Parts: sequence; C-alpha cells; structure tokens
Amino acid sequence: MPENTQKISVIGAGAWGTALAMVLSTKHAPITLWCNRQEIELSINTYHKNPAYLGEIVLPESLHATHKLSDVADSDVLVIATPSQFVPSIINGIATEVSPKTTLVLASKGLETDSATLLSNAVTRTLPQNPLCILTGPSFAKEVARKQPTAVMLAAQNISPPSLAAIAALFATPTFTVHTSHDAIGAQVGGIVKNVIAIACGIAAGLGAGENMKAALVTKGFAEMVALGLPLGAERETLEGLAGLGDLLLTATSTSSRNYSYGFTLASAQAVGGELAAAKRFVVEGAVNALTLQRLAAQHNVVMPLCALVAGVVQGNLSAQKFLQDIHVF
Repeated sequence: MPENTQKISVIGAGAWGTALAMVLSTKHAPITLWCNRQEIELSINTYHKNPAYLGEIVLPESLHATHKLSDVADSDVLVIATPSQFVPSIINGIATEVSPKTTLVLASKGLETDSATLLSNAVTRTLPQNPLCILTGPSFAKEVARKQPTAVMLAAQNISPPSLAAIAALFATPTFTVHTSHDAIGAQVGGIVKNVIAIACGIAAGLGAGENMKAALVTKGFAEMVALGLPLGAERETLEGLAGLGDLLLTATSTSSRNYSYGFTLASAQAVGGELAAAKRFVVEGAVNALTLQRLAAQHNVVMPLCALVAGVVQGNLSAQKFLQDIHVF
C-alpha cells in the first residue's frame, strides 16, 4: 500500500470528487473523502463503491469516506470538488479549523452566485492566508476513474513554481497528466463559460440541429470566453489551452457531458410540449451559473450574446425554438 506523509482529503463525493480521490490514492494513502450523504459514506467504506455516481467501479480500500467536515479540516492538502454553489458555505464551515498552511485545491467550476465573482475570490476572502490552486481541464470523471488517459491543468497565482510542481506531483499518474500554470483567472474562466456553451450545443441538438451548428456554437462560445477572460486578466494562451478550448471541446460536443445532456433534455421536452421535470432533475454548473455569468460580464462591460440566450432558456424566459432562431442573428 502506498504511504503518504501528508494528510490529503477531498471534499465532495460526487463523480468528480470520487475520481480525484481515486487518482490521489494511486500514490498516497490513506485518502479521506467527505460525503454529505451518510448512505454514500457507508457504501464507500463497506463495499468500496459509490453507485450513486460511478456505478460499479471499485474504489481503493485506502479511500475512507466520512460525513464529518472536522475529519478533513486538518488536512495538509484539501481538494474541494463540490458543485460551485456549495463552495462558499463549505469554506465557511471549515474556516476556523483549517490551518493557514493547508494548501487548497479548488476543483469546482463556477461562480459565486451572491457576488458574481470567481470562486477563488470567495475562497481567499474567507481563507486569505492559504495557498490556493485551481484544478481544471477536459476530464470526464468516469474516464478518470477508469484510468483512461487524461490531461489537466493545475493553476495558481500565490504559489511558487517549485511548490506548485510539488502539488501537481501529488496528482500525477501514468494516466493522469498534470500541467501547471500561474494563470488562475484564465483557468477558472474557461471552466465557467464552457459549461454554458455546452448547454447551447445540447439545446441545438435537442431540436435536431446537426454537427454544423455545433461547430458554429463552439466557435462563437470560444470567442465569448476570450472576450470575458482578457478583461478579467486571463492569458490568451490559457484560454487556448486545456483549461479553455480543450475543456470546451470536450464538454460541448459529447453526449457524456451533463451540461450538454441538460440542454438536450430541456429542448427535447419543449419540442414535444412536455414538462421540464426531466431537465430540472439535473444539477449542472452551466444552469446554475448562466445568469450569474451575465452579471459578471456586465460588470466588465462585456457582451456575451450566446451565453445570454442560454440564460434566457434556462430561466424560462426564452423558448428553445426561439433560441435556435436567434443564434443566427450574430
């Protein structure tokens, strides 16, 4: 069994958090995974499976689950992989117990809803002394859990290159390649915008549009990603790399994408005049952040018409059919 001199924990036992805990378990043990549901904790600790998110994939025995935040707050490295809307409350919940030396790895993609700001700002506002990294890039959780080749980016602005490389090494395996960057802003912008564009592609597909339209939407979506990212301080190179264009291509073009599937279900339900209950069952970052993204763009005088149309559909103010008509305007 691998041994680890540092305590490494992951907050969030969804598919992504569980997959990252599996990656970390490859070289380090034990790994503690925080769950908000005791039945998932029981399943992981008893049967080494998380059937709610990763089907029949067998988890390492060195991976231990808990529903107590106090069990992970004293970690040397703490990975946060919950849906973005829960990150501020999670951070507030552990703020008094976390050491200023604990390195935080933010693997959630999205915005803080209240302030329409990057999640990193929400974290540093509460834990300003802690080193903070952003883990992002094109990575479906099930493929990571199955040890299929994946390349991601680890970005940070307040960590020295050697320290950032050391954190990256914790995650790196033969099938999980970790590139490093000091553009934490660009890394986050890419992860936010790509989810909204994936919904756009799903909507178009749900109404019968083909690959031509998908290509057009991805191209327009990438342009809007750059238009927002540069005023925020992102580097174009980051947006053109794994954290931006790479993640966009994966999320916006695959039926395995939850955001794409959400858009498809949303449009399909409207197309047949049905209820939207099926789409509403999804909890996807693009839907949660679509409207907040418009607020962030307005703060910086950036116009994102495609993302605005998606926000209209998600909010119920625009029909999917009208969305498909309006995207031809620009």
